[in-house]
Order: sequence, then C-alpha cells, then structure tokens
Amino acid sequence: MTLQVRGRSTGMPQRIPILRTTYRGQDYLVSLAGESQWVRNVRAADGRAALRRRRTRRARLHEVPFEDRPEIIAEYLRAARRRSGAAASANSARSYFGLAPDATIDDIARIADRYPVFRVEYEG
Repeated sequence: MTLQVRGRSTGMPQRIPILRTTYRGQDYLVSLAGESQWVRNVRAADGRAALRRRRTRRARLHEVPFEDRPEIIAEYLRAARRRSGAAASANSARSYFGLAPDATIDDIARIADRYPVFRVEYEG
C-alpha cells in the first residue's frame, strides 16, 4: 500500500510504501522508523492523507495514544509472521523494534512510545 501525504516543507505530495495492519476491525499504520518524515508530515497535515492499493482512498489518520499501541504493534508482528514466515518476522521484530522474536506484550509496551501508530478513518 502507498501512503500519500502533503510534505510539510514543500507542500508537494509525498508517497511512502507502507504496510497496513488490521486490529479489531480497524486499519492502522505503524511507523517502523519511529519519528519518521512521514509521521511528521501526517501530523502537519492534521492527519489528512490518501492510501492507495488498487484505488486511492482519502483518509484521516488519528494518532493512537502510547498506552493503546502495544496490542496494535503485537498484531503488526503477528501479521508479519503470517505474511513472511517466522524467520522474517523475527528479523523484523529485532531490526525495527529491537525485540526478541518471543517478545511479550510487556516488552512491546516498554518501547511503544517510540513508534507512532495511526488509526485510519476512511472518508467517503
């Protein structure tokens, strides 16, 4: 999927490949790079963005509070395991989050404040 958001400095559309995670019937975007440029752009755009996969859908992205992030990040890791297998998932957990493959929800809670998560609200 591709996230498109207006650049906060240039005002030009920025396109970023991103993985969407579904948790409890809602779609979420997890910033694997922490406080990345796309996160700053989304905040500056007041959450207004577009997501493209086959077709473009306008969306509003709402930042998830720290305390609600661990379960969503855990679901992101479970989805990675289903998509890519155990070895790739373990590598993702270690590379992006600094977590062991068998990380508990408490382990994830300790790092959740460093990884912004946004709930996707589709428009129209």
